[in-house]
Formats: sequence, C-alpha cells, structure tokens
Amino acid sequence: MYSQLRDFQYLDDDGIFRNVPEYPEFPWFEGIVNAVTHRNYSLQGDHIRISLFNDHMEIFSPGKLPNIVTLDNMKYTRYSRNPKIARVLSDFGYVRELNEGVKRIYNTL
Repeated sequence: MYSQLRDFQYLDDDGIFRNVPEYPEFPWFEGIVNAVTHRNYSLQGDHIRISLFNDHMEIFSPGKLPNIVTLDNMKYTRYSRNPKIARVLSDFGYVRELNEGVKRIYNTL
C-alpha cells in the first residue's frame, strides 16, 4: 500500500520543504484492518478491494454491514461479526476492540 500512495511537498514557514503523505497511515491501515476483521466470509467469489482515486480512497469489504451497525451509527456502535479474527488481530496488536478505530479515522481525516 505504501508504494501506491503519493507524498506531497510544501514550503514550511521556516523555508524548508516538508513531505506530507497523501493519506495519514492510521486511517487507511485501520480501514484495511476493519475490512479484514468484519468481512462477511460466507460470501465467496469477491475480495477486499482498495481503490485509489485522485481525490479519495475506497476500501470495499464484501457483504452488508454487520447486525446492528449502520452508516449513521458506525462511529459509536460496537459489533464484531468475526470475534475470533478480532481476537487474533488484537493479540498481534492490530485491533484494540474498543470501537475506537472508526472514530479515529474520521477525526484524523
């Protein structure tokens, strides 16, 4: 993923050019982790897809949103479709299971 994202430069107030990534690492990494964690694995023939456009990124995970989660409440509603996958990713330090990831994505962008 790193190789697909661009870096931009800007002239800082001190007269030195600084690099800034196209997207901060946390939002896209968390989006991918969420897609893996909450994917509907009963659906076959499709994959998690990441699409980059000039003005945005889309992370697609096959299947509908799980259980009680909607687009309106996803920042505040906690539900794990695949708790065993979530536990393994938590053990490796990729998931905290505190329903903080989506909120942090929105706050970071």
